[in-house]
Amino acid sequence: MYIIEIIGVVSSIVGILTYFMPNSWKSKKLSILVGLIIVSGVCTSIISMNSRLRRIDNISIAANKLLEYQKFHFSPEGFNLACLSFLEQNKDLYPESYERAKGLFRESGKSEENSNTMSGLIRGIAILNDEGVVE
Repeated sequence: MYIIEIIGVVSSIVGILTYFMPNSWKSKKLSILVGLIIVSGVCTSIISMNSRLRRIDNISIAANKLLEYQKFHFSPEGFNLACLSFLEQNKDLYPESYERAKGLFRESGKSEENSNTMSGLIRGIAILNDEGVVE
């Protein structure tokens, strides 16, 4: 949902609520203030959830694109570095995956083996965020 759609939904809710609000409440400033605070809270939570969903969608798209480009655009070492950059960018959502990936490179220097492991890790993130994962 875009911001304009969210504002439209919230204003529709406000319109419906004011239609059913008793006439005695409409003249009281306190009831109007409370109503505005409630509507503002609902609007803020909707926008927050929407931005989180957009971020998850963007992560899924980026993970799938990274997997698409793996075979033709990256060497094994380049793919490993791209995966580490991806995980570092999203380490607030996947802190353990990021730490495991860093640990993997400390323990082993084999680029081809690490590339397959990183591919599995990114594929797992893509599957968790979206059903349309690249095969």
